[in-house]
Amino acid sequence: SGAPVATASRERAEALWPALDAAGAAGEALERTARDAGDVRTGWYVRVGSAATARAAEARLYDGLGSPVDTALDRVLHRRLSRPITRLAVARGVTPNQVTLASLAAGAAAVFCLAQGTPVLSLAGLALYLLAVVLDHADGEVARLTLTESRLGEWLDIAVDTAVHSGIVIVLGAIAQRLAGQGGLLLGVVAAAGFIGGAVMFKTSPPVGGPGIAGVLDALSNRDGFYVMLLAFVALRAWAPALLPVLMVVVALGAHAFWLARLVYVAHRASAAARR
Repeated sequence: SGAPVATASRERAEALWPALDAAGAAGEALERTARDAGDVRTGWYVRVGSAATARAAEARLYDGLGSPVDTALDRVLHRRLSRPITRLAVARGVTPNQVTLASLAAGAAAVFCLAQGTPVLSLAGLALYLLAVVLDHADGEVARLTLTESRLGEWLDIAVDTAVHSGIVIVLGAIAQRLAGQGGLLLGVVAAAGFIGGAVMFKTSPPVGGPGIAGVLDALSNRDGFYVMLLAFVALRAWAPALLPVLMVVVALGAHAFWLARLVYVAHRASAAARR
C-alpha cells in the first residue's frame, strides 16, 4: 500500500512487457519509460479495504488538489476554504461549470458592492471577491475529482476570471474619476485591457511554477497583488481620495506587466531554441 504506480498507453505497456516478463529486474526500464515517455503518468495509490483506508484515500485525494503555481495565500486561505465547497459539490452532483458560474455571480456581486463606494459595501465587495476566488479554486478541484475536466470548462473558467477582474478595475476607475478626475475611468479601462491580454498569454503560455525568471513572471499573474490593490483602494477612498488616480496608474501598469514580460520571455526562448 502506498507504492508508486504509473499508467501508460497500450503501446508503451506492450513495449515494456518483455522486461516485465523476464526473470531479471525491470526497474531500469520502468524508470526510463516514466522519465522519457510523454504518455506515462505516475502517481500513488491507496489500497481500499476498509472504511479507514477509504478515508485515507479520500484525504490523499483532497490533499493533492493544489496547483504547482499556488501561492502561500492560496495554500493557507483559498484551498482551505474551497475544500468544504468541493466536498459539498461532489456529494450533491454539482458540476464544475456550475461552480464556475457561481464564481461569476459572486464576482458580479463584488463589482456591484464596490461600485456603491460606501465603506460597508466596499468591505462586502472584498468579501464577495474572496468568495469568487475560492469558488474559482473549487471548480477545478471538482473537475479533477469527478474526472469531468473539459475544454468548455477550461475556457469558461478563464473567461469568468477575466470578466470579474476586468469589471472590478473598471468600476474602481469610475470611482476614481468621480472623486478625483484625472482620467481614472480611462485608466480602469486600460487596466481591464491588460487583464484580457494576461488571460490570452496565460492560455497560450501558462505558468508552471519554478525558480528563475519564469517563476518571477508567474508571480505577476497571481491574485495576491490584486488583494493588495483592493485594500489600498478602499483605504485611499476613505482617507486620501486625491491619490486614487495615482493608484490606478500603478494598477494599469501592473495589469500589462505580466503579459508583456511573458511575451518577451517566450519570444526570447523561441529565438534561442531556433538558434540551437
